Amino acid sequence: MNKKPFLILTGTIAGTVGVLSYAPSSQAIAPTLTKSAATVSSSASKSTATSASATTSATTSATTSATTSATTSATTSATAKKVLTRTVKGSVVQTQFGPVQVQVTLNGNKITTIKALQTPQGGRSSWINKQAVPYLVQQTLTAQSAAIQGVGGATYTTEGWITSLQSALSK
Repeated sequence: MNKKPFLILTGTIAGTVGVLSYAPSSQAIAPTLTKSAATVSSSASKSTATSASATTSATTSATTSATTSATTSATTSATAKKVLTRTVKGSVVQTQFGPVQVQVTLNGNKITTIKALQTPQGGRSSWINKQAVPYLVQQTLTAQSAAIQGVGGATYTTEGWITSLQSALSK
């Protein structure tokens, strides 16, 4: 007797049972309500016990007051949180293979962009830095500081990058 059809049938049944018995995670993602939306929701639920006209009136006034307070608080917080965006150049760091200098754009204390103004050039240094600089940029944006891991094979560029970045962040 040929065992292939038996194995195929058994595998199909086992796979079907596995798929059908799968239970998705019970952790549902609940929508996040803002304070103004929660106010509208609670006001609307309190007013459903009353008559239809009272419900419409309460919901409309709750929506209006929530919208007004949300607009006022958004305007106030936008005015209070004026964040200073600035661009700072780090110091030029001389490495064994040439200078390294970075320029950082900060939005408050958050690093939004960083670019290399100078890196060692010529011969193999150009090739290494063409490969290393994108990694250094990504690591800096992820770390939001000069505490980065660096790039293997670009040790001098990494050290210069970190030193120049630290000088820019301290300005």
